[in-house]
Amino acid sequence: MTHLLQTNVTSVLNTHILGYWMNMRRLNSLKHGKRNSRLKRAIAKSLSWRILGIILLIIIGIIVTGNWVETGIITITFHTIRTVLYVFHELMWERIWP
Repeated sequence: MTHLLQTNVTSVLNTHILGYWMNMRRLNSLKHGKRNSRLKRAIAKSLSWRILGIILLIIIGIIVTGNWVETGIITITFHTIRTVLYVFHELMWERIWP
């Protein structure tokens, strides 16, 4: 069970890194100045939103299941799927509206 949890954590981190890298690549193309502060703001908002979502799902998971292991598995699975879907969503939008 611990190995499964570690593998899922690694998978989640890798997909988050890929998603953030893709957004950073696009945002890094912006010039310095006001746009640089927009980049920092976008990164901060992305991270704070993801952390808020993880905390909220953990709280709901504990209330519903009462089990930390099940809550961890649900949280990691949910956010992994959500991140992968987001990457595909971004790729589709990139094709539709480059």
